[in-house]
Amino acid sequence: MAIERRVANRESWLSKLFHTIQPEVREKNNPSRTHVMQLTRSIECLDYSEYFALLSVKQFSFANIARASWVDWDQQGRLVFARDGKIFAATVKDDGNLVEKLLVDLNPFCPGLRDIDLLSR
Repeated sequence: MAIERRVANRESWLSKLFHTIQPEVREKNNPSRTHVMQLTRSIECLDYSEYFALLSVKQFSFANIARASWVDWDQQGRLVFARDGKIFAATVKDDGNLVEKLLVDLNPFCPGLRDIDLLSR
């Protein structure tokens, strides 16, 4: 009976299936404990969003890492992140803004439509 109700009310069932009342927040300090990388994650139905920010412990500044899909500290303590198929390293200026440096562009290594057509033959 419960399955039949779910199928009959699929639209309302999906809208109630996943809904973040309070976003998940995760934080990770850099090795010198001067900055904190923060991940805020939420979900609405089947769409989820992740936002990354960098917080300064001493200056109480906040820098958004726009459109980042992954952020972490590397072994040298640098902030590294992925955005749009590219890997960046970032340093923090005295005013709290990030200075980004492109480390590698991985987009040329993505298979194109031509490569997919060749594989399907």
